[in-house]
Amino acid sequence: GFDFELDVLAERYEEALYFARMWEAVGVRASLRVWPDWDSLKAAVLEGNRLAWTAEWNNTSRDPASVLGAKVRTGGSANYGGYSHAEVDRLLRSAQGCQSVLTCAPLFAQVQRSLWSDAAMVFGYVEAELLATRAPVGWELWP
Repeated sequence: GFDFELDVLAERYEEALYFARMWEAVGVRASLRVWPDWDSLKAAVLEGNRLAWTAEWNNTSRDPASVLGAKVRTGGSANYGGYSHAEVDRLLRSAQGCQSVLTCAPLFAQVQRSLWSDAAMVFGYVEAELLATRAPVGWELWP
């Protein structure tokens, strides 16, 4: 195993404690550093002083290309960890403005494989959601 420090906001402490206990079961010891607010933590991350922190997607658009572009595209507006991968950038450019799930899904699947392979992000959980629309709209949830 190994030791590392996980940065968390006070309101996410209980959740982070749960993850730390799971990791401990497989020999990974995480100490939790609590930050008073996101601005303080973000400043330390942007200075390159922090290696692991909890964060949220905050994707209200439901458009994978926009949120992934912000989070993992080289130079993305919310790419605080400085992740850079030329193939991921290319795939996200290809998916930008994509209108068909059949066209976009394989691109996002490739992006996801790269993120998992690089361990650029560890996805903790996704909240269950109930979405609805009127049938004539013809809207379908993206993968």
